[in-house]
Amino acid sequence: MGTVGHFAIESFAAAAGIKMTMVPYKGAALYIVDLMAGNIDYAQVQIFQARPYVRDGKMRALGVTATARSPLMPDVPTAAEQGLKGFSSYNWNGILAPAGTPQAVIDRIHAVLSKPLKDPATRKQLEGVGYEVSGIGPAEFAAFIKAETEKWADVARKAGIPKI
Repeated sequence: MGTVGHFAIESFAAAAGIKMTMVPYKGAALYIVDLMAGNIDYAQVQIFQARPYVRDGKMRALGVTATARSPLMPDVPTAAEQGLKGFSSYNWNGILAPAGTPQAVIDRIHAVLSKPLKDPATRKQLEGVGYEVSGIGPAEFAAFIKAETEKWADVARKAGIPKI
């Protein structure tokens, strides 16, 4: 309950106009086994986790929930391409600092941490496991977090997901 996958499924169901039953699992390994065994009909699986099973024919990729096709599975269309215009859901990562951290410190941390993201070998390694490297600045990241918070709070309200 309350994971990125749970929110993604609730958002997908709302966008598609369907009702789905959320089955909570204690981790991806458990629901991947149940998905391949036919015990569940659908799961939100990370591309790097699904890719080997899709390649071996043990799992069928229905769509990518990001805004663009994944280079790891370029033949799999996005949900938006399949009629769910504007739909997107994906995990993201970033570095945060406590509120009140001086701007000079934030700028220094950003400069140090974004430098490796400009290295082609590092980017290739990250992209090879499904990351889409952006390296946006602190102001853009703050705006992104604000937008994501509003988006997912709305999904939680509409799906009846309680605050924890």
